[in-house]
Amino acid sequence: MSSRAKKENATKLNRQEGLILLDTFELTSSASRNMLISNVKQMYEKGNIRTMKEAEGLIKLVQENKLDEFDTRFNKIEKTENTKVAKQKAEEIGKDADYTIHEKESQLHRQNQKQN
Repeated sequence: MSSRAKKENATKLNRQEGLILLDTFELTSSASRNMLISNVKQMYEKGNIRTMKEAEGLIKLVQENKLDEFDTRFNKIEKTENTKVAKQKAEEIGKDADYTIHEKESQLHRQNQKQN
């Protein structure tokens, strides 16, 4: 097994262990706050929230009803994730554009060869 595969497996195990720890947090009496906690857990599971410390902090803010501070931190995470997704899409578009240009150049080259 390569070192990269070992690292990925370790990350998956750590994330699974983290999810188990996050499940130990008590729910609140508010359904809307419980939904926020659930969202944090899902984002941690998907890797959008990268560290256990970050996820725990967000959950504690919800439990303590410090929603303004929660919003600030959560929006920062979402902004980072949106930027990451936008960069990935831009890379894909760039690759597609490069491919299209390459195809057009290849077609022109083939046409020129036929004419000669």
